[in-house]
Amino acid sequence: MFKNRKLKKSCNNIKEKHQESMELVEDYDLLTIAEERMENVKDSDFIINQEVMDEFEIKQSDLDDIEVEIK
Repeated sequence: MFKNRKLKKSCNNIKEKHQESMELVEDYDLLTIAEERMENVKDSDFIINQEVMDEFEIKQSDLDDIEVEIK
């Protein structure tokens, strides 16, 4: 019985470590993509926020009371 609990705990630990490793690989992949994009970016790829607001008829006062949380 004790061996089963110890084995189960060990298996759970392996699963957690595997999940952490997979998340690290995914994060690295995303970082690599972002770096490649930044190497090839040109000023013409960007849009001034005021142009976007004008296009969608958004006024600054519409945004003043909105709270945004970035994690």
